[in-house]
Amino acid sequence: MRNPRRLHPLVLFAAIALCACSGASSGPSPSSNPAPAIVALLPDANETSVFLTDPVSVTFDALMAPADAGTFAVYGGFTGRLSGTYAGGGTATLAFTPAAGFKAGEEIEVILTDGLSSSAGTPAAPFVYRFRAEVLSGSGSFIGAADAAGQTATGTATATWTWPPPTSAPTPLPSSSTTAPAPSPPPRPSPACWAHPPSPPATGTATATWTWPPPTSAPTPLPSCATTAPAPSPPPRPSPACRAHPHSPPNNGAGSFAPAQTIPGLQGATALVAGDWDGDSHLDIAAANFGANSVAILRNNGAGSFAAAQTLSGQQGARGLAAGDWDGDGSLDLTTANSGSNSLRVLRNQP
Repeated sequence: MRNPRRLHPLVLFAAIALCACSGASSGPSPSSNPAPAIVALLPDANETSVFLTDPVSVTFDALMAPADAGTFAVYGGFTGRLSGTYAGGGTATLAFTPAAGFKAGEEIEVILTDGLSSSAGTPAAPFVYRFRAEVLSGSGSFIGAADAAGQTATGTATATWTWPPPTSAPTPLPSSSTTAPAPSPPPRPSPACWAHPPSPPATGTATATWTWPPPTSAPTPLPSCATTAPAPSPPPRPSPACRAHPHSPPNNGAGSFAPAQTIPGLQGATALVAGDWDGDSHLDIAAANFGANSVAILRNNGAGSFAAAQTLSGQQGARGLAAGDWDGDGSLDLTTANSGSNSLRVLRNQP
């Protein structure tokens, strides 16, 4: 009787290796479906003079599944979320065409979510970018057009307090700080109120509403035995040293900023707004000067350097600015919030 023939070791090793290779190739490779990458944007990121009727398109390096409002959202700075039609599913370029054109001078934000995927089902990385619509006219010279009187400002302040209050005094803020100190905790009742031993320490949260400008009459003093905290004061104004000159720090692309220009001549600048006031496709600046009761128009020379072009006096405590095409003529106008007169002033851009 002959012994059964044994397999040669090399033959056995080759058979095992072949099985291992066939098993590895049966599943998808981790790098076989990389996330689709963006290769082109239209309009490009940070463009400042996009046609009002332009569609928005994004081109990838892979065929893409159809987009919708949940995965490809477009917002207008003056109009909110835009409605429109989507196209390009099954191709490398996804497009959005708004139902109505952009508003002159408004900033558009495009948001691509991770719900966007390739036709193979691989999610794309989230991506957000912005551009600005063109303005059709405007000289960059403004005049007062209308006032809306009777405006007031209100707000709320919330603070957490501990009872009894701490004995140490709070650390004073530096003179150039713009952060409001925390409202003081409730005052201790006078000794006459301590009929019984005090309760253990307690904590809580108090919220109060304030109005600006403050009322002229003095507040009613609390009774000596009151345990209710006075309303927290509104945030203090920054000191003049903090508001003397706005700076224009450019971004190096990595999220780091360095001063590029200091624009002198402003007095208590409290608000800024950007817009193409003169229709040359360069973003200009308007600054509200609280200390000088004026608005300064700063024109961009196209290289990111600004110079004063006009001063709009006659404001009363200018503290806020907004830009928009109020009269629909294709040029960006301004509105100033004047705290000194409790009013809004509309400044119309001249053709």
